[in-house]
Amino acid sequence: MNSAVRKFALSIGFALIALFLIGFSGVVWGGLLYANFRTTSSIPWALPVLLVYLWLLWRYLAGFGWPHSTSSQREALLRAYAVSPAAYGWSMTAGLLAVFSLAGLWIVMFRLYPMEPNPLIPTSFTSSPIFVAAIVVGAALLAPISEESAVRGYLQSILERNLAPLRRCYCLLLSSPSPMQRKAWCGRNCFSIFWSGSHSAAWRISINPSCQ
Repeated sequence: MNSAVRKFALSIGFALIALFLIGFSGVVWGGLLYANFRTTSSIPWALPVLLVYLWLLWRYLAGFGWPHSTSSQREALLRAYAVSPAAYGWSMTAGLLAVFSLAGLWIVMFRLYPMEPNPLIPTSFTSSPIFVAAIVVGAALLAPISEESAVRGYLQSILERNLAPLRRCYCLLLSSPSPMQRKAWCGRNCFSIFWSGSHSAAWRISINPSCQ
């Protein structure tokens, strides 16, 4: 009984760590953008700073840095192992097909139901093409590196070890929408179904294909 309680507590702890990691990374990116807009709005220096942060974060989660006693555990939890070119190719193909399918479904849903536009699109904050491109690139890099490493890497590794009989339940939970995405529930979950089905096999080996 104590072992079951320990496994459950460990799973909850890693879930909180994953949420903190994702939230903290988002705060870092938001803070960098805010500081960039407030200081030198003509130069998007926030993007290279974000790249340095993401590189350091990835290196640490992959086992580098102090404490060295946890290096092997961190590397195993991240699961960022090399995969074959064929796996990358199929992953990219599945991802593109999922995006195209979502785009078509989104157009249909937009015509059938009243849906508000995303208030977080880059053009809501700036009209500079350079800054818009920087925000898009930064968001495209931040999401896969922070979310995949925290959720598909660390959290899912722990859940598979401790709560294997409940794998279907937590897979549905991990694909559910966040509070900010609930207005787009249908599109978000249809995309999750395509994406989860395409990458479920690769997740057990490496998170690298899903970071594309």
